[in-house]
Amino acid sequence: MSISDIPTEELQSDLADTEIDIQVCTMALEQGVERYGTGKSVAYRLNANCQIRDQIKAELARREVVHA
Repeated sequence: MSISDIPTEELQSDLADTEIDIQVCTMALEQGVERYGTGKSVAYRLNANCQIRDQIKAELARREVVHA
């Protein structure tokens, strides 16, 4: 599914969830936690979430949706 096919409300919800996960990952790294769960990289997860956030914000901007 293309991001342009996702309803605006769902994108806004996903953006909020992604922002929270970015905060959690940032705090974990600040406390020296580099791995989570099954040993996956917190830095990789943070980077992926930042890319997702940027894509969602770009799509919302394309739709001219105001977001906090």
